[in-house]
Order: sequence, then C-alpha cells, then structure tokens
Amino acid sequence: MDSFNEIKDRWQNQPEAQIPDVAAIEKAVNKNRRQMIAKNVISLVTLGGTLVFIGYIGIVVDFKFLTTRLGIVLIMISIMAALVVNSQLLMLILKGKDTALDNQEYLQQLIRYQNKQRFFQTKGMLVYYALMTIGFVFYLYEFYARNAMFGLAAYALTLSWIAFAWFYIHPKAVQKQEKKINDMIEQIKSVSAQLDK
Repeated sequence: MDSFNEIKDRWQNQPEAQIPDVAAIEKAVNKNRRQMIAKNVISLVTLGGTLVFIGYIGIVVDFKFLTTRLGIVLIMISIMAALVVNSQLLMLILKGKDTALDNQEYLQQLIRYQNKQRFFQTKGMLVYYALMTIGFVFYLYEFYARNAMFGLAAYALTLSWIAFAWFYIHPKAVQKQEKKINDMIEQIKSVSAQLDK
C-alpha cells in the first residue's frame, strides 16, 4: 500500500461512484488519534502527579503503623504500573504520525494499540484496582485504629468509590474507547478495500 498522499491520488482517479470522502475519513482518523494522544498524556500527567503526592505524604507524615506504609507502597506500585502501560500506549499511537507509513502499516499499529489497550483495560486494570484496594485497606487501618467511626467512614467511602469506578465508570470508558478504535480501524479497512478493487 501507499502513503496517504498517494492514496488520495489513486482515489481521485477512480470512477465518481467509488470515491469515498477521503478528506472526511482522514480528518476523522486524525481527530480520533489526537484525542487518544491527549487522553494518554492527561492520564500520564495525572498519574505522575498523584504518584509524587502520595510519595510526598509517605515521606513527610510520620505514620505509626507499618500497614500504612505498606498501603502507600502498594498504591504507588499500582500507579507506576499504570504509568508504564500508558507510556507504552502513547508510544504506539505516536508512531502512527509517521507519514511514511502506508495504510496497512498504520492499520496494524492501530490493531496493536487496540490489543494492548484491551489487555490493559482487562487484566491490567484488574491488577491496578486490586492493588489500589488492598493498598487503601492497609493505609486506612491506622485511621481506623485511632478512631473506629472515622475509620469505618473512610473505608466505606473509599471502597464505595473504588466499586463505583470499577463497575460503572470503567466499563463505560472501555466501551467508548473500543468504539473509537473500531471506527478508526473500519474506516482504514474500507479505504484499503476500496483501493484493492
């Protein structure tokens, strides 16, 4: 296959009835790509800031219980793992900007991105939420030991939020991301199929 510029030339030489709206497809693919890049960059900045903040709390505050420090470590490990995966996803989608790529190579990059994202959204996020939950359980134990009512309230709020995020927010975000990637893949596949005729 050829680069996008050569593809445009080939489309313009096709009979009128077979010419897809190249500009619209290219615009939609580029828009979705920019949105994916922005989402990953925002995730990296947010996770990085959170990691620094939690590390600062772990260093500055003198906790009495070992479980509190263990909780902080587990939370930080889950955040670092998410940072690594988000960085890998960002690198994959940034490679797609290379204009020397033909549409088949770009399609393969999107499929690799989708597969890595699926892995992260299923197994990776399960580990992330599990470590985060265990970390918060350990972290909040010191607060529970100091004041049982405050500790129970903190446990209830934290675990409720984690459950809400896992069972409601996470599936909706996964569904939305899958739809975006699938749309991009289908658009590029339709372009390729049209050119192969």
